[in-house]
Amino acid sequence: MMRRALVPLIAVCTALGVGIALGGGPLSDRGDAGTATGYVSGKAHDDLLAQAKAGQKLAAATAPMLVHGKLTGKPVAIAAFPGAPQSVLDAVAGQVAAAGGTVTSTVHITGAATDPANKSLVDTLGSQMATQVHGVVDAAQPPYVRLGQLLGGAVATTSTPAAPSADAATTLATLAESKLVSMGAAGQASDAQPTVQSSASLLLVVLGDHVDPTILAGIVQGAATRAHGVVVAGSTGSGLRGDLKRLRAHDLGAQAPVVATVDGDETNIGQVGAVLALAHQIAGGGGAYGASGIDGVAPLG
Repeated sequence: MMRRALVPLIAVCTALGVGIALGGGPLSDRGDAGTATGYVSGKAHDDLLAQAKAGQKLAAATAPMLVHGKLTGKPVAIAAFPGAPQSVLDAVAGQVAAAGGTVTSTVHITGAATDPANKSLVDTLGSQMATQVHGVVDAAQPPYVRLGQLLGGAVATTSTPAAPSADAATTLATLAESKLVSMGAAGQASDAQPTVQSSASLLLVVLGDHVDPTILAGIVQGAATRAHGVVVAGSTGSGLRGDLKRLRAHDLGAQAPVVATVDGDETNIGQVGAVLALAHQIAGGGGAYGASGIDGVAPLG
C-alpha cells in the first residue's frame, strides 16, 4: 500500500516543483509581503505549465485513495486567519470528510484580532477571561498566547471530544461579542449565535493575509496548548518567503511537537498533505511538509 501511495505522490511532487518554478500560482503570495517572481519564459514556461496542470489533475484523482480512512471518526475544528480563501477552506473541509472525519466548527479570526493596534483589547480580554473560565487561560502568558488559548479552548480539547462545556461556550460567545472571531463565511459577519457541534481533538489553522509574526506565533502557540494536535496550512509562497516560513523559524517552545505545518494549500496536494498531517497528529508529532517543508511533501507513515 505504501508503494502504491508513493507513486502518485512522487509524480505530484514533480508537478509541485514545476509550480514553484512558475511562481507558485495565483494564491502563492498569501501571507507574503513580497511578490511572485517567474523564473522561466516562452516555450519552456508553457511546457512546465502543462506539466503542472497534469500533476494537479493526478493529485485530484489520487486524493481519495491517499486520505481514505485516515480520519475516521475524528472531529476536526478549522480556524481561518483573515484573508484565508473560502475556496481553500471548502476544499480542506471536503478532504477531511473524504478521510472520514467531521468538521465540527469553522471559526474566522477577524482583522481586529490580528491588528497590533488592538493589543490592549486582546490583553484586557485575556486577563478578564482568566478569572471567568476554568483552566482555559494562563494569566502569566503574553496577550496573543492567551488569545490562542481562548480560541483553542472554545473549539478544541486535549482529551476526549465531547459536547462543548459551559466554559467553552462562554469563551466562544465572548470572542464573538468582542469581534475577535466570526462564525460567518470568510469576510462576512454572522449574526447567528456561535455554536460548536463538539470539541475537536485536531485543529486545522488556515493562513491568509500577512500577520505580524509575533501575533501569529502567539495565537498558534496558545491554541496548541488546548488541542491534541494542530496543523497550520498556508500557500506555496507563504512557505517559501511568507508567514508560514516565519512561523516555522519561530520558537514555539513546549508546543513545537504539537504543531505541524503544510504549505501549498491552494493546490490539491497541499490540501491532501494537510489532511495527512492531521492524521499524523493523532499519534503525536509535528513536522514541516510541502514544497518548502524539511520533512517531505506529506507524512506517509
